[in-house]
Amino acid sequence: MKVRTFPDLPLVVVEWTDAAGDSEADARIEDAASLEKFGGTMHTFEPGWLVSINGVKVVLALYKWPEEKRIGHSNTIPLAMVESVKGVDGAVYYERKRRKAAQKGVA
Repeated sequence: MKVRTFPDLPLVVVEWTDAAGDSEADARIEDAASLEKFGGTMHTFEPGWLVSINGVKVVLALYKWPEEKRIGHSNTIPLAMVESVKGVDGAVYYERKRRKAAQKGVA
C-alpha cells in the first residue's frame, strides 16, 4: 500500500485493538493459569484528524489550529492493529478485509 496523505484532514474515528498495559496487574510465574490471564488488549475507538495511511501505520493529529494551518500532537497506530478508519461523515478511508472461513468440501 502506498502512502496516502489527507491535506484536507478529515475528522475520523479509528477502530483498533490497543495492546493495553496494566501497571496494577501481576502474576505468579509458577502458576500457569495466572500467566494465561496476564496481559491483554483493548478494543478501542480513537477520534482524530486523518493525516496519512500507509502499509505500516495510520497517523492522526489530535489538535488542529485552522487559522494557523497547523496540526499537533500526533498518534501513530500500527495498521496491523486497525480494523477501520471512518470519517464522521460516513466516508470509509480504510477497512480491514475479512478472510472468509475455509469451506469444507462435501464428499
